[in-house]
Amino acid sequence: MLLNLLETKNGRVPTSRKYRDILMILKNTMKLRPMGKLLFRSDQGYILLDILMGLFIFSVGLTVFFSLVQTAALANSQAHNLLDAINLAGSSMEEIAHNLQQNPADISNYLTDQAGMFHRTVGTKWDSPDMVWVTVEITWLELGESRKYSVESLLQIQG
Repeated sequence: MLLNLLETKNGRVPTSRKYRDILMILKNTMKLRPMGKLLFRSDQGYILLDILMGLFIFSVGLTVFFSLVQTAALANSQAHNLLDAINLAGSSMEEIAHNLQQNPADISNYLTDQAGMFHRTVGTKWDSPDMVWVTVEITWLELGESRKYSVESLLQIQG
């Protein structure tokens, strides 16, 4: 088998000193196994250790990958909740502004409200007879912690 590796194009084994040295090196560094497979002597006994080391490195890589996926999913969930709170506060402010133009005494209908996991609180402070500060505060629980988003606007009431 080793001789097949050194055959030239015409099918003969070279007999020069260079090729004999290469053949000698190959014979000293390899041994034939019963099935005809080559096994390098320097690798004997390290196969199990190599497999275990490879599995360890692979498992560390998978652990890092899955922790990154979990962190990304958590950040996505938090961003989604904040965006929902922003949309709820903005639509609440528009609804209050529209209804205050129709009936300024109707502000008490908007003081507190529950919308799913979000809790809405509306605060008002009259600045003058035709100007009112309206604050909409949205609170929700996220991972056991209370989060909040608020928006404040000065509305002019035409009467």
